[in-house]
Amino acid sequence: ELAGSGGADVITGDGSVDYHVLMETLHDRINSAHGSVRYFGGLRFSMDGSREEAWQRFQAYRFVLPRFEVVTRNGATTFACNMLTSENEEGVEAELSDLVFPDTRLDERLGAPVTRHDLPDKDGWCKNVQAALSAFEPEKYEKVVLARKATLEFDQPLDAALLLQALKATTPQCFLFCFQPFWDTAFVGASPERLYRRDGDLIRTEAIAGS
Repeated sequence: ELAGSGGADVITGDGSVDYHVLMETLHDRINSAHGSVRYFGGLRFSMDGSREEAWQRFQAYRFVLPRFEVVTRNGATTFACNMLTSENEEGVEAELSDLVFPDTRLDERLGAPVTRHDLPDKDGWCKNVQAALSAFEPEKYEKVVLARKATLEFDQPLDAALLLQALKATTPQCFLFCFQPFWDTAFVGASPERLYRRDGDLIRTEAIAGS
């Protein structure tokens, strides 16, 4: 389990991106660092097409080297501070003094959903299924993945960390994540699928649904 706060270094942009240049930039900064550092983040699946308003603040790509990290591995927990060689130590120490670890409140509860909107609705979903089945007949497609967007509104603002904690309890076998670039915006999820993990020249992956 890993948690980070603040940003010692942020690599972000909102235009087109050269994947090779971006990865080279990340690798160069990691390789030139003292100690073991890691950047957290990601990028859009596709740079083409319009982007929904909910994703505007995440930009096209965003990778962050946290100012502070807490890492738990094999029963041991480590706290680390990352800083650039060009930074002033006094400024980083001031950030550290402002860092607060609130006590966990076991009585906290998530808000209750009050409205739900599905896009498409049931009728639209059935039409999409029929359209997909019809497309198979002339062998236009070999595989179709239909998707639906569900928008929920709650009776109070959601705490992203509390939502992540609830997901952890109900999806213990998943890979959980929470990216919160702004106090009022977060991307939270629980994925059953590991894309890949690399340890030196060893790669581990899990292919689910033929991916």
